[in-house]
Amino acid sequence: MSDIFNEYLVKRKNGPKQFLYKALIALAAIAVMAAALYFVGVFSLIIICAVGVGVFFAYKEFEVEYEYILTNNELDIDRITSRERRRNVLNADVKKFEILAPVKSEHASRLRDRNIRRTLDFSSGRSDDLKWFAIYDNGKGEKTLLYFEPPRKMRDGIRTFVPRAVMEPKNASGESLDE
Repeated sequence: MSDIFNEYLVKRKNGPKQFLYKALIALAAIAVMAAALYFVGVFSLIIICAVGVGVFFAYKEFEVEYEYILTNNELDIDRITSRERRRNVLNADVKKFEILAPVKSEHASRLRDRNIRRTLDFSSGRSDDLKWFAIYDNGKGEKTLLYFEPPRKMRDGIRTFVPRAVMEPKNASGESLDE
């Protein structure tokens, strides 16, 4: 068997929660700047510049991408913040996957499994059309639910290690759908 290596990058979409955080940061910045103008006077320009720089860096924290890396049977997911900092957030053995299926499928009932102790979402947050889920044992005796958006090539790579776990979506005639 030859080695398998796939990479895929997904940019996370900011939702209402992130918008609310950004609005709160902006309101706090405006309040600090107004207080600086009112109480500090001449030196308020330094405080205003510092607050502006702080807001700039705080907003950059909302730029998040996830990189999926499949190397043979190891799935690694890295979180990239501001296109600068990378942190590994998941190492999983795909041989432990019980199921890998689209969120919008007949297998979605498995999402309500009461034995799932941990849920990880490394998807773009856009729509459930591209989102898949995997349920696996994380090695500590806990079931983990993973949401992510693997492309077909990555799913095919996972299928070589756990062919029965990968559930491709089917159309009305029972044929596998292609992206």
